[in-house]
Amino acid sequence: MVTRKLIVTMIVFLLMSTIAAKPKGRLHYDFSEVDSYLRKQASLKKSKWNGYPAGRVYPDGLSLIVMKDGEILYDQGYGGMTSESVIPFASGSKWLAGITVMKSIDDGFLTLDTKTEDVLPYFSGDKGKATLRHLFTHSAGYPADDPLCLNFDITLEECVRGLSNIQLLSLPGEKLRYSSVSMQIGARMVEVATGEDWQTYFYKNVALPLNMKNTDWKAHLETKNPRIAGAIQSTGKDYIQFLHMLLNHGIYKKRQYISRNTIDILLKDQTMNAEIESMWQNYRYGIGCFMEKMDEENNGVVVSHPGSIGVAPWIDRSRGVACVLSASCGFNDTQEVYWVLQKLVEKALDNPK
Repeated sequence: MVTRKLIVTMIVFLLMSTIAAKPKGRLHYDFSEVDSYLRKQASLKKSKWNGYPAGRVYPDGLSLIVMKDGEILYDQGYGGMTSESVIPFASGSKWLAGITVMKSIDDGFLTLDTKTEDVLPYFSGDKGKATLRHLFTHSAGYPADDPLCLNFDITLEECVRGLSNIQLLSLPGEKLRYSSVSMQIGARMVEVATGEDWQTYFYKNVALPLNMKNTDWKAHLETKNPRIAGAIQSTGKDYIQFLHMLLNHGIYKKRQYISRNTIDILLKDQTMNAEIESMWQNYRYGIGCFMEKMDEENNGVVVSHPGSIGVAPWIDRSRGVACVLSASCGFNDTQEVYWVLQKLVEKALDNPK
């Protein structure tokens, strides 16, 4: 009888211990559909097309990393790609260029209303009146690109002096026209205002404090004229540190890295009702990022900046989640994958177990 009571007591004790040890409030998210879809995409094959050889659609594979409240919920890659693979981020560079500009503003060097002519006096007329806000929201009136932005044998200063001779296609603030030229000019303003070259300022004020150890502006090659709109190389794990900081209102590792107000400005439509002429999906723009979904006050809810080679970083502020899709191919191949993964991630988060 005593033995029986002892056994029952031990069983109850063990059950209570198990219950007590189980984390309270911890949710489990089922990413099996995400995983299945990603695995399937990584195995897709294509036939020879337009001079390109047959082979996998994603020759280097794909990976996705998902973070919520600072915790990595999903981190998987297939076909050779992982969240630690260093790859070019193409236009995903623009978001990191945006935070670099906003850091210079937060530190008191510039404002979004600083005019080009105030820092670079060789810009005159309407070009001189374009503000830093115009330059980093594709609304300064410049054409999409210029060979000077891809001349890696010159300095950023020499590049921008040459760009000062370009004719505007529209007045500053009048139209949204996707442009790499304008960001090159805005970056030179940061160099002059801070007294440091762009890459050094980025490293000291963005990459280093955000623990982005594998991130720099050398996707094309070592140069003093980095392509501001597209020369970042990084990893999914690096980039998601930046996205986590955005979701955390400028706080990183319990320290206020940048003011909450500055982050709110970056993640808010800054295009001032300019007419959309040529923008991806006709989205509005914050400072270096697309406003995929906005609230009634034009604050970004789903914010992103995919790149032309298949990389797609995004945040969903309503769900508190950051994601980075990594691939190395044409964005035409991954755009549909991006949309599908967005929906599958939302489904997993909205149905916790």
